[in-house]
Order: sequence, then structure tokens, then C-alpha cells
Amino acid sequence: MSLRRTLAFLIPAALVQTLALSLLGPVITPFAEKMGLGQWGLGGLLVAGAGTAYALLGLAGRLTERFGARQMLIAGLLLAATGLGLMATRPPIPVYFVLAGLLGVGYACLLPGWGGLVSGLLPQEGRAASWGVVMTAENVGMASGPLLGTFVWDRLGASAPFLAGAALFVLTAGVYLWPSSMWRGRPAAERRETGD
Repeated sequence: MSLRRTLAFLIPAALVQTLALSLLGPVITPFAEKMGLGQWGLGGLLVAGAGTAYALLGLAGRLTERFGARQMLIAGLLLAATGLGLMATRPPIPVYFVLAGLLGVGYACLLPGWGGLVSGLLPQEGRAASWGVVMTAENVGMASGPLLGTFVWDRLGASAPFLAGAALFVLTAGVYLWPSSMWRGRPAAERRETGD
């Protein structure tokens, strides 16, 4: 498997894991005001999401070792998509905190899954440069997210950034669900690490 093809395979998750949440950056405060959450409610949502993710990272890491990086990445993407998508429905205020926790669970699965996938697929030769490419994609996602978030908010309304983030997560999960030669023709140890 060529390094170029491996990097192309990793780019979607590298880009989307930062893009999908950063697109909420410029619109999250007006969204919270519109939904009646206010600044304290928004702070509570951030604590609920980040706290859940942090609390579950150890468990998610163990599950990644047991079930494989690919499976955990896909699970994380789909859980995060569910959390964002349901936030777009504008549920009652207490439900937002449950959904923030669900988003935290998604990220707790996504992070070790992503790390395991990258370490399992990138060859030792040229690894430093390869990591540079992957991190550049992550940074592009972080930088372009606010632009996309503002664009869809202005044109499609307050729920649109959440739906856009959910759609990006689902599409990216589809990339890694699709049968690929990436999962074949590698040493058994690498297949175990990536979960194939």
C-alpha cells in the first residue's frame, strides 16, 4: 500500500474530527441564547461534554485495544453525529445536557480510535512527514470550521451548523465502513491494531 494512498485514506477523519465541532464556534453563543440556555447553560453544556469525554477516555482506550481502532472510530463518529443531529431538533433544555454527554461519549471513542488507526496504518518509514500531513488536515478542519458554520447559519438557520456537523460525521463513518484494500494485505499485528 503506497504512503500516498494511506494518507488519502486518513485525511477524511483528520479533517472532519476538528471541522465538525469548530464550525459551531462562531454560532454556539447565539444558538444558546436563542434556545434559552444563556451563558451559564452553555458553560454547563461544555462541562458536560468535555467532562464525559475525559472521564471515559481510559475505558475507551481499553475498548479500542479489545475491539480495534476502526470500530471505535466509526462508533465515535456515529455517536457524535447522533448528539449533534438531535441538538438540531431544539429539544427541551435538560435534554441538551444529555446530548452534550452523548457527544462526549462519541469523542471519547473517536480519539483513541483515531490514534490507533493512524499508528496502525502509517508505515515507520516517513512517519514524521506523514504525521505532518495528517496534522495539517486537522488544522485545516479547525480553521475552516468557523467559516462553514457561519455560512450555513446565515443561509439555513440556527440548526444548520449542527446538522452539517452531524452529516460530516456520518459521511466520514461511511468512508471507514466501506470495504477497502486498506484492511487487507497488511501484517496481522497491524490488522489487530486497526481492528480488521
